[in-house]
Amino acid sequence: SDPSLTPVSRAHLQVHMNDHPFTTLRLPLREESVVWHTGKWLVPGQVVYSPRDHTPYLHSHRSFLRGMWAFAASPEDLGLTLDLLERTPEEPRVSEGWAAGIEDIDLCWIPRHGQQGAAKQALMDRVSKSVAGMEALRCWFEPDDEGGDGGRGGGSLLHIHGTDTSPSFPKAWQQGWVDSWYDRAGEVQCNDAWAFEAGDSYTIVAINGLDPRLDEDGGWDDPNLQHVSLKLAYETFGDTPGPNLEIWGSLSTVKP
Repeated sequence: SDPSLTPVSRAHLQVHMNDHPFTTLRLPLREESVVWHTGKWLVPGQVVYSPRDHTPYLHSHRSFLRGMWAFAASPEDLGLTLDLLERTPEEPRVSEGWAAGIEDIDLCWIPRHGQQGAAKQALMDRVSKSVAGMEALRCWFEPDDEGGDGGRGGGSLLHIHGTDTSPSFPKAWQQGWVDSWYDRAGEVQCNDAWAFEAGDSYTIVAINGLDPRLDEDGGWDDPNLQHVSLKLAYETFGDTPGPNLEIWGSLSTVKP
């Protein structure tokens, strides 16, 4: 046995509860939008950052994800207040299909400046001027522009050319690929150790909007149903490990 090994606990930090399939949020399809969810740590500890073990891991639909940032602060201290939010607008070009319609809980911030990347600029400007500032940033995920590995596994969409069962593709895993874009896990990156005390706030922020590479002909009509959930391991330093938990976050730490 190795006495230096210590147990870790698992945490799954989810968006707020809703009635959509698989507890997704319904968000604008082609407009970039900002969403966030927040919660509080139950015990003191430290997030485990291990690229080798792919932790932390972000669960999200990559066709819509423009970036994720995890902060050791409340939304209010980041300048993310409820007055920014609006109900996801109705979209006549989007097919409902099996998805539920837009609900009152489908809230997002839509910075409207008319150009690609405006949402990220608006978000970073607001956070940088806030009480917590960008110093509160702990982990992030930003898809690269080319769909490659972004240098460190950052790509979230990868284009695969179609394949058949000819001798050109001798291995089973090489065969039968449809020429399309495919989700990749990508890699969440973190900076210094994310230590926390019981009652400390975290806030997970994401920007979403259909990747234009999937909509070159303007024909995409599936709704933007999105997850933004951070799965991580954390360690505690008392006699008893912290609980394994799943937290369904809220939009604010301020009680109505």
